[in-house]
Formats: sequence, structure tokens, C-alpha cells
Amino acid sequence: MKISSYFVSIGLSIATILSLSSCTEQNKNTVSNTTTMRTVHVEANRVVYKNFPDLKKSSDFVGIVQPIEDFQTRKHENNYMPDGSLSDFHTRTVVRVIKVFKGDVLPNTTMEIIEPISIIKSWWEDIKIAIDDYSELPLDKPSLVFLQKNTYGQLWVGNAQNSVFPTKKDLKVNINSKNDPDREEIYKWITTEKMLEE
Repeated sequence: MKISSYFVSIGLSIATILSLSSCTEQNKNTVSNTTTMRTVHVEANRVVYKNFPDLKKSSDFVGIVQPIEDFQTRKHENNYMPDGSLSDFHTRTVVRVIKVFKGDVLPNTTMEIIEPISIIKSWWEDIKIAIDDYSELPLDKPSLVFLQKNTYGQLWVGNAQNSVFPTKKDLKVNINSKNDPDREEIYKWITTEKMLEE
């Protein structure tokens, strides 16, 4: 992966991706609903922040945002090598800024961010492909995000799943389905910093 631009070099063929998707424990794909679309999770070499102080310090923007479009209608960008293998992918997501804890973006404005997830389309199936355990920002509720700028000045979800958290304290049970100790530790700091709604 190119850390500076957050484009992920993975070198997977479409056939391989679709083969992997059939082995996941996701629901069957539907064209109209990405919540039931199969997802392939891939690993990438990237900078990982395992605690809240480092994550906050590295972030150019910390705040509460909410997408203005459903995931399927966001701008998915996939790049391919000459042999047809997928070289990198991401999604451009326009979000409404609700609250700002760090950064020079004003509340009640919109901005574009880069998510480490995309949709791969083929004539027989559409699938989602994502870095690590990342899931797209939900449309129906706001999220607390920690974003870094890449070399192009774009804000991106650099810490993958540990850059995005629900905004209500009563959702704590849902923040760590993968039993990730780093995520749990970051979340504890977030609650201490009073960044969540009661």
C-alpha cells in the first residue's frame, strides 16, 4: 500500500477476489442492498495506531460526520494492473460535518473523505472489498472519525476500522465484535474525553 495516498497494492485478480468472497461468512449479494453484499477483507501494509494519544496526534481531523449518500451510490474507484489484477481501491465519500474536535473544517459543512473499501462489479456478482475489518460509514447514523491527510491533501480513514466509532455510549457492546484489544483501548479513551453522546 502507498501510505501517502492510501491506495492499496494487492495484486488480486477479479476471479481470485470472487473466489475469496464465496468463502466468507457473509450473506448472499443483492444488487440493491450493500448490507447483504458479500465482503472480502484483505490485509495491507499500513501505519497502525494502537492507542488514543497516537491516533489523535496523527489525525488532521477528529469529529462527528455522517455520509449524505448510500454506500452503493458513493464514488468507488478501483485501479488495475496491465494483467487485469486489482492494484488499489478506495471510495470517495461526501460527509456532513456535525461536530469538530480537531481540524480546520467547520461544522454544518460537507467534505469528501477517502474510505478503504470499494465495490467490485462483474456481470455475475457485485462484492465489497475492504482493508482489514473496515466497514463503510453508515448512512443512517453519525460516526466519530479520526482522519489523516495524504500527500494530496485528502482526508482518509488511515487507521481503518479503528478510525471510526459509533457516537452513542449505549452502543459500546457493538464496537468490538472482532475482540480487538486496540479498539477497546481507544474506545475507553474516547469515553474519557467525552466525545460521545450520552
